[in-house]
Amino acid sequence: MRTNSIKYLSIYEDLKEEIINGTYPIGGLFPAEPELQTLFGVSRITVRHAVQLLVDEGYLQRIHGVGTVVVSQKESLQLQNLLSSSEEYKGAGVHSDIISFEERISASSLVCSKLNLSKGSEVKLS
Repeated sequence: MRTNSIKYLSIYEDLKEEIINGTYPIGGLFPAEPELQTLFGVSRITVRHAVQLLVDEGYLQRIHGVGTVVVSQKESLQLQNLLSSSEEYKGAGVHSDIISFEERISASSLVCSKLNLSKGSEVKLS
């Protein structure tokens, strides 16, 4: 176990590494909490916190009546950077412009009466 001051984070890091390395294959059952308690010599709540982090990050999925299943071995499932398309293409010589199109028409008598507008008022089409 790593020397992290918070036990469940150390366990989380160790288990995550084992998932990524293929110790626990995708689609396979992950060890039950009592087995992990014995393996790491910690309380059930500590194991639960570590496993919940792995569930939250998409490595594991809890299935009622089945157990906890490994669903991914990707090292990084979290979104690291979010870029706009203009930021993404900045260095590629791509240029973009914002174009707006707005059409206005004269409102019919019915529309003018429903919207309490004067006859012949213009309305914007959406």
